[in-house]
Amino acid sequence: MDRPQRAKKPTSKVQPESKPEEEIKTEPVIIAPPKYKLPEPVPQHYAAPFEIPRSLALVKTDDATGQQHKFYKLAPNHVECRNGFKYARAIRNQESGNFRDAEGPPLHARFSDEDHFSCTHEDFPVLFSKDMRSVTQTQPFNTAVRANVFAREGSYYFETKLISQSVAGRETEQRSLHFLDKQADREIEGVEIGSTRLGFVRREHHLGYPPGASFYGYGLRLVGGHAKDFGSVIFGSEIYKVKGQNLPDFNTGDVIGLMITLPSLKIQQKVAEGSYVPEKPAFTAAPKKGKKGRKPKEPVPEPEPAASTETQDQKAFNISSVNDIIRFRYPILAGPQTKACYHESVEYILQEDLRGVHAVNSNAHSKGLPMKAPDQNKMIRPNLFPRPNEARVDHPLPHFRTLPDSKIEMWVNGKYLGVVWEDLLAFLPPASYLEDPGAMVEVNKPKGKKKKAEKVFVDDGSLGYYPCVSVYGGGASECRFKDFWYGIPEDRPEARPFEDRFLEQGVEDVLATAVDEAAWEMGQEG
Repeated sequence: MDRPQRAKKPTSKVQPESKPEEEIKTEPVIIAPPKYKLPEPVPQHYAAPFEIPRSLALVKTDDATGQQHKFYKLAPNHVECRNGFKYARAIRNQESGNFRDAEGPPLHARFSDEDHFSCTHEDFPVLFSKDMRSVTQTQPFNTAVRANVFAREGSYYFETKLISQSVAGRETEQRSLHFLDKQADREIEGVEIGSTRLGFVRREHHLGYPPGASFYGYGLRLVGGHAKDFGSVIFGSEIYKVKGQNLPDFNTGDVIGLMITLPSLKIQQKVAEGSYVPEKPAFTAAPKKGKKGRKPKEPVPEPEPAASTETQDQKAFNISSVNDIIRFRYPILAGPQTKACYHESVEYILQEDLRGVHAVNSNAHSKGLPMKAPDQNKMIRPNLFPRPNEARVDHPLPHFRTLPDSKIEMWVNGKYLGVVWEDLLAFLPPASYLEDPGAMVEVNKPKGKKKKAEKVFVDDGSLGYYPCVSVYGGGASECRFKDFWYGIPEDRPEARPFEDRFLEQGVEDVLATAVDEAAWEMGQEG
């Protein structure tokens, strides 16, 4: 039976007729800090951050010099960055009631109290010196610790002295250094045991891996004193390096200086947006001679591209301005004994197409197993994984874009060894991103599903490259961010000690907090 055609009736979902294209006005999306309900005041909110309690756990003695190095274990249950969250000490403003970051003693550039692999585990604690500038670890695997300072632009320098390092040539690819040291009756209290890796890492780097063992960092790998590589590892254990292959062997007492150079944040923002155009060198060609009686044609200048308001990446990722610092952080009380005030914030996470690409064989190496190159045919979606030497400043994937004129240079005992890595990977959003903290919990849905977390492409002020040290099997190192053993070379006046960043980061946080308060007063909040 033929049914009569139903008459179409307008519904509430029908949109009004679109305006002509020239009349449509698109207002920019305002990315603002999320406003939270201030907690009820308690005395801990206003107390100056105290030094984390610690107890003496190990004394290393250099028999040749008689010098002793004391290492302490931090108090049990002290706050550590883990489970997708990072923590920083905080204090409350008496007048506004808002919170800001406040570093606890010792007040200088050093290893972080919170930003390290679990150091309270009974079987493999990470131990620190009293001034938090030296670190050791007694068990046969690498654990990494990040400094409390980081570089975002410019040139910064720090030095690392090897306190305990196995003699060159002892470790082999077939047997672990820890096994060989034990076999040779090397005492953990000595200074010819263990090994060190050092370099720079980003926020996304997992501290269960040494620097250079992930897409998010660069590190010097010492194998029983032999400097094997300096590079970034991706696709399992395969290391890609540009320079620095002829590095010397290292021994206890050697000092390694590293300098990182990054372009200005304005240039980095253009790289992140996909609008960076490399500067071409000035070139003046000789004028061509025309035919007799004719003047040579004047070159027609190319029209300058029109200034674009938004790049394609800005529209796709909703990237905030380079000056916008947006923090998803909330004040909490946590820590041992007397509860201390902390800021809890979400951590930057691995890019989806790089998950599972951390150095999958690093655990095998720490157990003394040989590290094999991964099977190229078994990689996850290999066509979407450019190798680091394929990364470039204009790569279509933002997290594979490189920073122009960026590099890492090395000195050993004051001798310059040159550039060991260049064209470092970009870190500003969308190369790095957070997940909406409000979408990381279960919600009541008919099917019991979890709410899908939304990506947030914002810079919370913590993005950059951090000095990082990893110790293994009794290895120990001391880092200095000022008062160096050798110092910044005189021919590098643009370079600064990392210690300068300690005060700068405090000022940056105060300014960002003031901007947050102003945004909240204007009604702009996430």
